[in-house]
Amino acid sequence: MRTSTLPLLECPFCGGGLSIALRHPAAGDDVESGILRCACGEIPVVGGIPIFRREGRVDVMQQTRDVSMSVGPTVRRLLDLVRADRGDEALRLLLVPPGDFLRRALLAVDLLPAGLQRRTRSLVEAAWERRSRRRSRLFLSNSPDVKARQVLAELCRSLNRPEHFNHFFHRFSQPRHLTSLSLAMLLTEGRGAGLDLACGFGHTLHTLTAASPSRPWIGLDRNFFELFVARRWVAPGADYLCADADGPLPLARGVIGGALCADAFHYFLRKRLCVEELLRVVSLDGPILLARVGNRLVEPREGYELDPGEYRALFAGIRTRMLGDGQLLERYLARLGPALAADRSASELAGEKWLSLVADRSGAVFEEHGALLAWPHGLGRLRVNPLYVREAGSSDGRWTLRMPSKWFEFENGACRAYMPEGVALDDRVLGDLELGFRSPAIEELVRRCVVLGLPERYV
Repeated sequence: MRTSTLPLLECPFCGGGLSIALRHPAAGDDVESGILRCACGEIPVVGGIPIFRREGRVDVMQQTRDVSMSVGPTVRRLLDLVRADRGDEALRLLLVPPGDFLRRALLAVDLLPAGLQRRTRSLVEAAWERRSRRRSRLFLSNSPDVKARQVLAELCRSLNRPEHFNHFFHRFSQPRHLTSLSLAMLLTEGRGAGLDLACGFGHTLHTLTAASPSRPWIGLDRNFFELFVARRWVAPGADYLCADADGPLPLARGVIGGALCADAFHYFLRKRLCVEELLRVVSLDGPILLARVGNRLVEPREGYELDPGEYRALFAGIRTRMLGDGQLLERYLARLGPALAADRSASELAGEKWLSLVADRSGAVFEEHGALLAWPHGLGRLRVNPLYVREAGSSDGRWTLRMPSKWFEFENGACRAYMPEGVALDDRVLGDLELGFRSPAIEELVRRCVVLGLPERYV
């Protein structure tokens, strides 16, 4: 974390201010490991990310449910390691799951007689540390040849979640991502820091930090590993906080100039608390954007969905706009911002599965947003979309759109409406791509999502 971010933070447990009690390195703006202190306790900082937990373990959590996929180290263990100047060991434990055998052993320790618990726990944790040293080389490598693609693949392999790799690695041209970008661009102007709530691996923050590099950006998520990947490979221009998105936020009142929660809010159980917290931390002139929330009136249902009227009721007394994601995507593909001058009623939206809500106490964003200055999905290093595969032996440099799985096709097949099934990319086009030259031909490929602006170390 950057020391300049500290004034924006506060303890989510007592509401008090935070100070740096211990830090490594001892000087400079970046704190890679350390301890933040308030009146009621201590917060560990590991891998540059404050972890706002007081008790229990920092587990790897499922994306869509409040269920652990793999156990993590205890907060107490992290604090002890950081205090002993062993922050690198704390980081390895957060990055490398213990494996099935050690996971079961860790859970069984608490069932042992009190006299055996301490020694047995020490033996199991020592075995986990040895495992983490062997398996963390890829994640901690400083080589520029290590890319986000490799890291995501290794994480998903270790958790036995192959579809997670397809979903997250191929995020940048998915319809859901483009609709999120349509709203996210509303945050590129204004004062104060921008917040991406439940930011995941930082795909939207990549675009936001590229569009407005001088504005402070904060990503918040409960999954440490995702934040670590975002910070190192996807959107290094932002700061990150490990905390529950639908709990008390570790941010001071009014310090956020605008907030986005994309493709996540309908999975939150504590929606009312989340909205109250967003209204507390976002300034009176800052918008709150809930992109792609599920409508419970339309099957299939995911998470804890509400209907359009129920989503709006969470913001009672505050001016809002609601719209369907089809409308957002249509305007985005025409290179237009969202149409927020007029509202749509709950009955008009009752038949649409995916909705977005914009709340703004000042009403400043409620207008017809016109042409985008540049394609948001084209910000970054220009690369051929990884969904396109070069055909072997093709004389005209033919590339073909390939869906990585049937489930990915089911979830994202709508991209075929704007992405061609095949395209010819000759040596001149590929040379322009390598040089970063945005020729008219390249711009056309960006429009069709054949070429994307990706993070520097993504593929």
